[in-house]
Amino acid sequence: GATSGTNAFGSDDDATSGTNIFRFDGNIPGTKLLHGLRRRQLHENAAKKGLKRRVLTQRRWQDILDSVEKVRDKNSTEYSAIVARTNINHQLDFNVDLY
Repeated sequence: GATSGTNAFGSDDDATSGTNIFRFDGNIPGTKLLHGLRRRQLHENAAKKGLKRRVLTQRRWQDILDSVEKVRDKNSTEYSAIVARTNINHQLDFNVDLY
């Protein structure tokens, strides 16, 4: 979905309600990548229905961590939550759709 306002995920983010740790103001580098991380819940649900998902390699995960690192300074509060969640995803070998 197109980005609008402060919600980087537009109307596509319908997986959960409540706090969105990936909410940013403006066009911050890495937003699309974080969009992919946020949408993993949608893809987990899709997997239960037998739909196909992409598989991330360990090298790709390092690219994700490097990209998140670049966002840290402007979003120090959200950064730790993002990295924590990303590390958990890595350990559980989640599949994430990246745009």
